[in-house]
Amino acid sequence: MSSPVPGIPPAEVPAAKQGCAKNALLGCGVAALVIFAVLVACLLYLRRNPTLLTDMMMKQIESHYGPDVTDQDKADLKAAYGDFRAAVNEKRVNREAVSRLQSTLSSNRSNQLGREDVQALTRAFREGAGKAPAASEPSASPAPAATPPP
Repeated sequence: MSSPVPGIPPAEVPAAKQGCAKNALLGCGVAALVIFAVLVACLLYLRRNPTLLTDMMMKQIESHYGPDVTDQDKADLKAAYGDFRAAVNEKRVNREAVSRLQSTLSSNRSNQLGREDVQALTRAFREGAGKAPAASEPSASPAPAATPPP
């Protein structure tokens, strides 16, 4: 063992380590649990209120109408969305129509929705709600001819 040098105080050895890493891990763990709990709560809320996201989507659509969209197109879209919203709440949505709705929205690269885009969205909303296209809209397939009664 070495003897202390005169005039230099001996180095102090801490009695116990402070545990900074342990405190940091505990703090981060608690923060991670809080974030996880908030995410789970958000998912449960969205599951209980599924129209929240579609309402936000519809507000975005309404704010991006192009100049060629008529008032009738807007009214048709709003009515079709009302039917779609009711179908979402009743959990009777046509999944294929929803995928067409998503593809219509994602295929639009411009900042505005033109008349054709709005009409396509209207058809997708109606199909998603399980409704037939309106008489003023062109249908995908011709209607079968009515047979006269015998």
